[in-house]
Amino acid sequence: MWLTSAFKTWIGITTCSVGFIGASRMPAILSPLPLTISDMNKLHKWCMNHKYFMIFLGTLLIFIGLMLDYLWGDAHIMALDALYHLFVILGEAIIVMFVLHIIIEEQNHHQHLAITNQILETQTRETAHLFKQLLEDMKEDLFAAFLKDKIPGDLIRVMVESEFFKPTFLRRNMRVDYTFRSLEGNFLHMDSKIEFDLEYVIGASNEMHYPMIFSLSDLPSAKYSFNGAGYRRYSSTGELGEVCNLSLQHFTNREFGEDKEKDNFRLTSPIVMKKNEVIRVFQLLTVKFLLQDTGIVDNFYVNHHTFKTDILVSFPKEYTFNIYPTFPDDDLPAPFALGTSIVYENIRFLVPGQGWGYSIIKN
Repeated sequence: MWLTSAFKTWIGITTCSVGFIGASRMPAILSPLPLTISDMNKLHKWCMNHKYFMIFLGTLLIFIGLMLDYLWGDAHIMALDALYHLFVILGEAIIVMFVLHIIIEEQNHHQHLAITNQILETQTRETAHLFKQLLEDMKEDLFAAFLKDKIPGDLIRVMVESEFFKPTFLRRNMRVDYTFRSLEGNFLHMDSKIEFDLEYVIGASNEMHYPMIFSLSDLPSAKYSFNGAGYRRYSSTGELGEVCNLSLQHFTNREFGEDKEKDNFRLTSPIVMKKNEVIRVFQLLTVKFLLQDTGIVDNFYVNHHTFKTDILVSFPKEYTFNIYPTFPDDDLPAPFALGTSIVYENIRFLVPGQGWGYSIIKN
């Protein structure tokens, strides 16, 4: 009876081994077994997901075979000798197959990582080149072009019919602080604080909700984190009141054809603003950059008409910082030193979509 049970056990394990090799290649001799092709596929998938268990099973089969030989080897019973050899051979085969699979899988993983890193480096270089070209193309002063009749009439009509010259909100006195500090390895950390006066200027209602919509998109060499936002209202004497902290939520920005939520943010509860009211808004961000041989390149664009912008940059002395405006070069003031920082003061006017790119390179 025990011999029949052992034979059935051997048949089940053999079926499992065949399932690893591939159900579609199952020998015709096993076709009478009750396992279907679908069952074999499931068994194969299970074995692949439990490789270390299969190695343990192979070791267990070898141990069982050796125990059979130890207990009844001297009896010289042909069936037991055959069963002993089958258990040992099958156990060895299972161990070899799955150990080889783990080694090959690990090699493929490292190979895939190397290829992916090479592709990302190439894409980063290409993106930096395209970005530089884009900056050059956008430096034409929009209003100067308008006055000189350089803009086609149909484009002027679209601009007039749009909200381009009828902004609901205006930004004033914006200040952008960049504070860089070195981290271990080739990483550079940046804290960014954006602060500005916001005014509700054009609208039919006496009140308007400000959702503070913006996007953060990670790059191969940069990971962004949002750290907080808030605002303060001005009193009748022009003094700032208490800070009201704001919370954000992800949303799908279908207006721009974006279906992903992870990059788009807006306030959980919009700020309620009265007509011609001015509030002081701030946003806090952090960025972790991976330094390439050519340094890092990033950008900043405004989404509201903005009057008077200051940029303050603090960075380690072993680095060089540069700004590439998307507005006419003449409107970018010359930087001046302020302690360990440099300041670009009083950029007069920015329209939505304008801003600057910046790079930081290790000396």
